[in-house]
Amino acid sequence: MSTSTNEEYIITTHARQRIKERLGIESIEVASAWVAEQLRKASRSYKDEHRTNYVTESYEIVTDGIKIVTVKPKGIAADYMTKLTGMLSREIEKELTKVNRELRKIEITVAEHTLNQLKARNPRTKDVIQTKLLAALEEKARIENEVKSVQRAAEKFGLTAIS
Repeated sequence: MSTSTNEEYIITTHARQRIKERLGIESIEVASAWVAEQLRKASRSYKDEHRTNYVTESYEIVTDGIKIVTVKPKGIAADYMTKLTGMLSREIEKELTKVNRELRKIEITVAEHTLNQLKARNPRTKDVIQTKLLAALEEKARIENEVKSVQRAAEKFGLTAIS
């Protein structure tokens, strides 16, 4: 189990993933500082079996001794987090579908230009086709970068984007 320490608490890998997913905090140091601040600000705490839950304005931090187990949105915030995550997932899926459609079209164009170049006999025609092929390959590279960008953006919100 990978952990990071904060003065007296240990943040588990699961808790770090939840912090990244729900708050967008990727840095271990920033996450540790955020947890420490939230624990200081906690309006109340209660025991649930062997775990202690600290309740803040928007989040509930679950600890097991000195380990931070998870960070959950509380009450109404949890409902909105679920709705927003769903909305974000759908928007990412729409964007990926659109970009993948463009990618398939440009791949067909590249294949057509490659085939035409192989069939061509006239040097001038070959040059024209080569120019079109290079432009299509550049467009394909741009679209592939766009797909990767969408996937990285999804990962920042703790979502997996399937291309």
